Amino acid sequence: MKTETLSDASIPAHFNFARDVVDEWARDESKLALWSVNDSGVEQKFTFADLSKTSCKVANVLANLGVQRGEVVVVILPRVVEWWLINLACMRIGAIVSPGTIQLTPKDINYRIQAAEAVCIVTKSENASRVDQGIANCPSLRIKMIVGGQRDGWTCFESLVEDAAEEFATLDTGSDENAILYFTSGTTGLPKM
Repeated sequence: MKTETLSDASIPAHFNFARDVVDEWARDESKLALWSVNDSGVEQKFTFADLSKTSCKVANVLANLGVQRGEVVVVILPRVVEWWLINLACMRIGAIVSPGTIQLTPKDINYRIQAAEAVCIVTKSENASRVDQGIANCPSLRIKMIVGGQRDGWTCFESLVEDAAEEFATLDTGSDENAILYFTSGTTGLPKM
């Protein structure tokens, strides 16, 4: 039996996970994608069709705020559906997601924004004060978006998504374009991209 390696595989010139995977699975509107249970035990189920439609709305929000192809969006969220929606939306517009743990300190946040030259940061209301403490000397940062709350100087995720258009023409991103930017934990020094 021959094992296929990546070098043997036919890699398409263009690939966009949101369009080529999520939207394809969304054709069957009953296919379950996520099953979420909050701290109170309340369950929510999301189909691929739900993720497809709502991530298009989020893509419109990000595009309308000025996030462009190749720009970095830092996402500091716990395990919530908005994490997935923002990731898919960034893929749709060709932006690069840089995920971070909710345990990041203001110093960690500052380092990541500066190193990645991030233009946008998205977090929950519980983390917003740490972000505000950590954004000094971050000239690239133009957009602060808050999930699950309101705060002066921040854009409210839910209100913008609610009013956003459901149709979005997902970009035809190249297979070699960056989609995600990870940082190491930095246990022996500064985190590395």
